[in-house]
Amino acid sequence: MEMLRARGIAAIYGDASYRVVLAAAHPEQARTLVVALPDYGAARVVVLNARAIRHDLDIVARARDPQTAALLRQVGTREVVEPEREGGMELLRHTLSALSVSAKEQERILAVARLEP
Repeated sequence: MEMLRARGIAAIYGDASYRVVLAAAHPEQARTLVVALPDYGAARVVVLNARAIRHDLDIVARARDPQTAALLRQVGTREVVEPEREGGMELLRHTLSALSVSAKEQERILAVARLEP
């Protein structure tokens, strides 16, 4: 947060499922809204409230599993990140690199792995 603010980028830290916190983020002016709440219900509320304020807002959210990711996409999240999955992808990338797999082949393998549910 401090790094963003030092660069003149407005950033709010808080639970945006509370309307006052979401309002402080000014979603009507924001370029992107990051919803990193671990609870699906709270994240869903944020996405729905933000969509009600601005239908074209770029929203990226955290999801704990593929089912939650799908639900967040259904309510209007454009990009969903699954930390456990991304951690697994990084472990795979590291292992492939340690096995001297070329960068191009690593990219191909990771792309295929990302397609799997």
